[in-house]
Amino acid sequence: MSGLNVIDLVRWRELDLTKTYRKLEQEVSKGTGSVEAVALSASLLTFQDLVYPLDGVWALSGLGHEYGIDVQAIKKAAVLHFNGQMKPWLELGIPKYKQYWKRFLNRDEQFLVSSKQKGMDTLEAAVVARNGEFGCGGGGGGSSSG
Repeated sequence: MSGLNVIDLVRWRELDLTKTYRKLEQEVSKGTGSVEAVALSASLLTFQDLVYPLDGVWALSGLGHEYGIDVQAIKKAAVLHFNGQMKPWLELGIPKYKQYWKRFLNRDEQFLVSSKQKGMDTLEAAVVARNGEFGCGGGGGGSSSG
């Protein structure tokens, strides 16, 4: 199943899922377990019976680990999910799928330019940018790190 989610925010608010998640997260964290295990358990409990799979034609998964995906299926899909270890922005990405990702790559994005200067791959750069370390208004404080 894909890591892609389509969320009905009106329904989310009606059910107050944020409050439910936080409550379950606190309850689950009382036991022993990693942060990831706690988050997964709380998520599974919060969204139980509220998650439905997307049709494979709409969201195509496997582009980061399956070599034999049909090109026609790729062309028909509305969303391409590069799940797996072989992300297209990494050297080990599956070459025949990289073109589908590169088509949407904006090389002028500040975090991509800065990441090259810092010797990071694109995924690392996205995480750093999200945390505001490039001063581009990401999630964190927006301070620049040298």
